[in-house]
Amino acid sequence: MRRMPVRFFQIGFNKCGTTSLFKLFARSGIPCVKHTGTRNSLISGRDPYHWNVQSRIRKNFSHNKKPLAGLSKSLAFFDMEFTSDDDEIENFKSFRELYAAYPDAKFMLNVRNKWDWIRSRAGHANGDYLLRAAKRHDRAGFEILHAWQHDYEAHNSSVREFFSDKKECFLEFNIDADPIEKLIDFAAPDFILEKRFWMNLNSRRDSRIQIADKVFEGLFRPPLSLPSPHAGQSVVAFPTRLAAT
Repeated sequence: MRRMPVRFFQIGFNKCGTTSLFKLFARSGIPCVKHTGTRNSLISGRDPYHWNVQSRIRKNFSHNKKPLAGLSKSLAFFDMEFTSDDDEIENFKSFRELYAAYPDAKFMLNVRNKWDWIRSRAGHANGDYLLRAAKRHDRAGFEILHAWQHDYEAHNSSVREFFSDKKECFLEFNIDADPIEKLIDFAAPDFILEKRFWMNLNSRRDSRIQIADKVFEGLFRPPLSLPSPHAGQSVVAFPTRLAAT
């Protein structure tokens, strides 16, 4: 009987080294896909669901098919989410179902400092990512940041609990602290990764969101207590303005 190829799933949040992790696998010659698997269809004007990998996986789930049905050419999956003004797909949160369908797969929970993650996520796409989240959920920006904080903690805790007795197929990888050899050893022998392709591309602090700590902390208070941005500071760079939306 022909053995099915082993799959690799990144089941942590975006903005936790997903680009670097994807490029490590891709440049090591492993067929893999990140995010939608296409160019940004929202910018190009194409239907955002046309050949959208995350949409395909969600559809497979809803039709009781294998999650990766129709995606046999890819072995590793990164940044398993898709958001638009009115839709949100978070396939990485279906790690239980992915494990049930692919018990021989390898699963990686990628993590980083929580506050740096929130900063990076809030500044993603020059603040548009947070804007869209506020619009989708009809919430103020500071409420979205609070929700992200809770979601990050709850998801990571659930993943750790689920895989607590499945250590052989699970790795928690801290992009801030762990050496890349930890991931290389875990992935082998099914996935041979070349260390020379590892570059932590997006974890550096973006100059567009370098603001005083007191301003950042203020985002986690109700709108009326928010400190005003410093003179000349771009409110688009770090969406403090959303606190009052």
